[in-house]
Amino acid sequence: MSPELAMEIWEALRPHISGSFQQAADDFVTVLIENGMSANEIAEVCQDAHCIKSLKEYADEDVISNYEDDDDDFGFYDDDNDQY
Repeated sequence: MSPELAMEIWEALRPHISGSFQQAADDFVTVLIENGMSANEIAEVCQDAHCIKSLKEYADEDVISNYEDDDDDFGFYDDDNDQY
């Protein structure tokens, strides 16, 4: 499965998540990594703030560091006030 397809699946699932988006993203990223997908490849195509945050422990720091400069620009927000 390509990272692009994985992110399309995530976007299709997001409207159906009833709990914490961050917890769901953590689980989603973990499943992808455990099944052989490269965290760096995912990070290169990922546009979702929750998935990017989940990738921090797996991807190379230089790949993720571009997303850490200003969290507001990438849509980080509190799960208590989730927006889609």
